[in-house]
Amino acid sequence: MDSDKLDIAVTRAIIDEAVTSKESPDDVLEAGLHAVVEAVECERGFIMLYDSNFDELNVFAAHNIDPDTLSTTAEVSQTIINNVYEEEKPVMSSNALDDPRFSEKSSVVISGLRSILCVPIIAEQGLVGLVYLDNRLRIGAFEIKHQQFLEEISKKLAEVIMKIFPEMQAKPRK
Repeated sequence: MDSDKLDIAVTRAIIDEAVTSKESPDDVLEAGLHAVVEAVECERGFIMLYDSNFDELNVFAAHNIDPDTLSTTAEVSQTIINNVYEEEKPVMSSNALDDPRFSEKSSVVISGLRSILCVPIIAEQGLVGLVYLDNRLRIGAFEIKHQQFLEEISKKLAEVIMKIFPEMQAKPRK
């Protein structure tokens, strides 16, 4: 892992550039996710945003995974997504298949999930979404530095999301 890639200022600048140059909010989120995926060097990832009308999360950007199948298949860990959604705290596992928190979950076993990192996107008003990254091939793909990086970038994403979706209502804080 090239630690120079985990440059928060560079990644924030890429996201800012996307805000000023992209036409649609979806394009902005895709550019933000791409910047994160490049920096962290993960296999797959997606950004979900909170829908206050249905009190649920929906995929708005995805990398190397079909967003239409995320809620209907065991391709990702719904347990981790639900945990981050409910607790509003990051979850990281270096080897989900051996992690007692997740090793018996069908999605982890079926998909052979190894490294998982999921971080909430929290604005001043509350939770607006989450970023989920995983690697099915490498054990230990994520370290605390990746979590810290993603937590910092999620602050920028929260700011951008509230700007590009002015009508968005965050999940009320607990």
